[in-house]
Amino acid sequence: MNRGWRLFALALGSVVAVLALAIGPQRLTRDATYGVTNVSASEKPVRLIDGFYSYQTVKQVQENLRKRAIAWRIEDDTHARGSGSNKHRTYDLHIARFRDLDHDGDLTLRFLDDRLLGAMFSPGDFAGYVKQLEMKEGLVFDRPSPTVGVLGARTDGARSVWANRMPPRGAPFIGWVDTRMQREWNSAFD
Repeated sequence: MNRGWRLFALALGSVVAVLALAIGPQRLTRDATYGVTNVSASEKPVRLIDGFYSYQTVKQVQENLRKRAIAWRIEDDTHARGSGSNKHRTYDLHIARFRDLDHDGDLTLRFLDDRLLGAMFSPGDFAGYVKQLEMKEGLVFDRPSPTVGVLGARTDGARSVWANRMPPRGAPFIGWVDTRMQREWNSAFD
């Protein structure tokens, strides 16, 4: 697993642990807007970033991008773990120059076994994007001391959102993840 996603998992793990204690189950009705098929009742998708939902397949996400005329590249992560029916693979889909809330940046979508797990968006104006995201979605990110890099936002249900304003390498980013799939990923890749 590359260092960026390892840090992603580590930072998210602490946010998920705190949020999991305070958050009850999310109630979403399933309809065609999710673009998700063959999902059990316990795997209801959660909205990640602009038009992307957990449990969407790579094919479904690619179709969404084609309709929006957005270019992407996909990487097959060679970190397949386990054996037999317990084998897991991860994939990253990268989109350069993605636009969300009138901010341009780079978007990475992470898939676990052909199901969308989470997203990381690195906007050009990090502080401006976080402020706009808070206003649009009613999120309130933690405001700890200036030396704390990861800011968690309380969300409902299985969706977790956080902002990493001081990653050890790379640009600051905002992350979204389905916490149920994150637990599955953590157990498969620990």
